[in-house]
Amino acid sequence: YEGVDRLLERIYQLDTIKVIRSHIDQFVNIFNQISNKMIYLLLTTYSVIFTFVSFNLINFQSRSYDYVFHLTRIVGLAESIEHWDLLPNLNFLFAFGTGYASPMFYGNWQFYPSAIVYMMINDGNLSYSVFAFLITFFTSLSSYVVVSKILNNKITGFVVALTIPCYYTLFGFGMTMVMPLVPILIYSLYRVLYLNKKNPLYLGIVVALLIQTHILSTIILAISSAVFLLLNYKKLTLDKVVSFVISILFALFLSAGYIFQYLE
Repeated sequence: YEGVDRLLERIYQLDTIKVIRSHIDQFVNIFNQISNKMIYLLLTTYSVIFTFVSFNLINFQSRSYDYVFHLTRIVGLAESIEHWDLLPNLNFLFAFGTGYASPMFYGNWQFYPSAIVYMMINDGNLSYSVFAFLITFFTSLSSYVVVSKILNNKITGFVVALTIPCYYTLFGFGMTMVMPLVPILIYSLYRVLYLNKKNPLYLGIVVALLIQTHILSTIILAISSAVFLLLNYKKLTLDKVVSFVISILFALFLSAGYIFQYLE
């Protein structure tokens, strides 16, 4: 290893490498001066292009998964809203009009924008594309905000924001819906552990949204979060543990109506 270290140090000291690093540092400094509003506009444009290019993937290749199920949820919610049933317990498109209690088993909050679009244009493919656009945009946005806050580096946050959506392109999977919330969950844990900002409501709201988005993903993320806390056990104090417990209780309180229906 000493030989490798010496070799790397020699490479690092080369004039060419120094020039390249100098240009990179200048670029990073210039990028960090760009306002967040401009970056949000760039991420919005990127999400529109991403959705347009991925139109066939979103609406056709995803059909081998749960695309039809989720599209039925969107259209059924749109029909419920048209009949002023704003918080439906049944989706009457299922079972040949008999109805299925999918809103009681899966949260509907993420489908309202797409359902409203369907009410306006009556086009399932475009409505589902709007749904995919919102997932892509908010995944990019939350990734940028969280990474740039933690690392204090806008360009790293921007690169991560552009990269993450490329790994989660199967919009027929329920797990893809939780992606915008994952960076916020990470930051919710980080701010308590490393910034000593013990606000239980922040984490509680994120967990409540996860519960009402996709239960299986919430369980997987809960296990991952527990492992993360165990690896950072030296950072834990009694106040922080109490904050996490209150967050969980608050999340369960916010999700009480959903959970009671689910149990029933």
